[in-house]
Amino acid sequence: MMNKTTSIKGYHILADLWGCPPEKVNEASSLEEILIDTTHKVGFRVVGKSFHQFTPNGATGVVLLETSHISVHSWPEFNFVALDVYSCSGKLKAKKAIRHLVKVLNPEKAQIREVERFR
Repeated sequence: MMNKTTSIKGYHILADLWGCPPEKVNEASSLEEILIDTTHKVGFRVVGKSFHQFTPNGATGVVLLETSHISVHSWPEFNFVALDVYSCSGKLKAKKAIRHLVKVLNPEKAQIREVERFR
């Protein structure tokens, strides 16, 4: 329950994307490029990143932001991607990031959940 001393400290968006083209989501290097491009378009400041390529396919990665993170996990054999955007700089940047990621990854179906984080 919120009171006068409680304030929103972050906005968390989870996105499950089905029907993503495998060529966009199989390689860690492609996903890294997409996430870094998104951070620049939105105005986030990157402070670190780590990506891993699975064999035979799929990747996982996280871009650490000065104001939180963006992560991705892909299962190209199922044409599925899980995205996570957390922003302590408010919901507008987080929503802009998710919109851009969904546009670029071009899924057939997307389920997006938004959570306000409190302190």
